[in-house]
Amino acid sequence: MSYKETLNKKLILLFTFLLITGTLIAQLNFIPSWKVIGGNIFVSIFGLAVIILIIYLIRHWRNNYRNSASLKGINWVKSVAISIGLISLFAVLFFINILKSSFGFMDPTFEKEYSFGDRTIYQYYNSCWPPDGECECHDYYSLIYIKNKFLPTMSLLKQVDFYVGDVKFIAGKLMIEANDKCEKDRGKMVEVMLE
Repeated sequence: MSYKETLNKKLILLFTFLLITGTLIAQLNFIPSWKVIGGNIFVSIFGLAVIILIIYLIRHWRNNYRNSASLKGINWVKSVAISIGLISLFAVLFFINILKSSFGFMDPTFEKEYSFGDRTIYQYYNSCWPPDGECECHDYYSLIYIKNKFLPTMSLLKQVDFYVGDVKFIAGKLMIEANDKCEKDRGKMVEVMLE
């Protein structure tokens, strides 16, 4: 195997590694203060993947052009298929990850942070879409996340079908109380065991 073929294989491996790493980072649920940083890391990794892909495609087409045997129709079709396939793979993964993770564009809205000793709780809400008012639709909800230890990520603890007014920690239980803004939710309370 020639040096050029080895380098091309290394470029494809690096491109694949970057796509996998970027996809994994997009799946992480970053804490609010890291949301922008997580998005920047994701975009940087996919940007580097684009650069590696461009280098690979330039090398691939230049090698085909220099090798007169590769100018046969079958090799030309193969090169076009490889190029379209790699570009499509990148584009599809990038847009799926952007839509899935959204990095703050379509996420529920961060409302409040609570600290209970070594635990940090984050409260988010997702309200009705306009033109409905805050309480008119049936799909508004609040999300309660807990920060993962030693990492700038969080895990979903509970989703409740009301706007949260307050979160209290009492005897190993998280008490989630409804906000008074929606009349039908007044007095609602949910308990979540943490230990």
